[in-house]
Amino acid sequence: MKNQYITISVLFVMFMAISLLSLQTNTVTGQTQDSSSSSSSGEAATSSSSSSSSSSSSSSSGTVVTLNKDLTGIWKAKIARCKNDCIVCTQELPECTSGQVLVQQTCNECAHCEDATSSSSSSSSSGSPTTSLCTTHGSRVIMLKLCVMDNTLQGVLHQGGVFNKAVITSQNVISENEVVVDIQDKKDKTAKLTLQLLEERQLRGSFDNGQVFDARKLNSFRACFAPGHEGKPLFGNGNNDNDDDDDENEDNNKSHKPKGPRNGPPFGMGDMSY
Repeated sequence: MKNQYITISVLFVMFMAISLLSLQTNTVTGQTQDSSSSSSSGEAATSSSSSSSSSSSSSSSGTVVTLNKDLTGIWKAKIARCKNDCIVCTQELPECTSGQVLVQQTCNECAHCEDATSSSSSSSSSGSPTTSLCTTHGSRVIMLKLCVMDNTLQGVLHQGGVFNKAVITSQNVISENEVVVDIQDKKDKTAKLTLQLLEERQLRGSFDNGQVFDARKLNSFRACFAPGHEGKPLFGNGNNDNDDDDDENEDNNKSHKPKGPRNGPPFGMGDMSY
């Protein structure tokens, strides 16, 4: 009888021990699962936060500067002849090769070609003083036809004897009133030019070596785009190679233009009373 009681007691103790061990194992397993779930949730939240931050950054960096539409217009600049105290440059304008830009003449420097990369780096240093553009040959008149459409500046620059209808090939918008453009004419002559709108009808052009000219607006040119032109600027007949460049002889034409007598028929017409 005594042995039977001892056996029952041992079995009861073993049963309780197994029950307690099983309960403890289930508790640990549950805690592990909760921890894993919490960790996954935290990673998802971190990923979501990172994605949101990236989206915000992308949105911030994607800000587009809108060009001022007052840049649209027909502009005219009249530059000076180089004065007597300027250096004399007798050579013709150089023919720049691919990858070079034309640096126009100033009082202290003749026109020459520079590598586009070195010219760009020198212009970014902003250490060189600005110099008013002057010329010893070619036209004193610079004409620009500019058109802003879809936040893109398109246009043509013409200076007889220097640039033959140079078109804008690329642009870098600095602000709503300032843009840096690359131009290339029909003879593949290239240059880099900064255009800055000072007032509604006043424009400043700066070549990359600091040469500056000021232009005034002749015409608002609001109809620079017209139906039927496939979205291309209406700059007149840009394919006409016979457009005259008489403005380069402007001074001579003025000085040699015949004038008639004050109180008679124009000079050379003779007496027309008979």
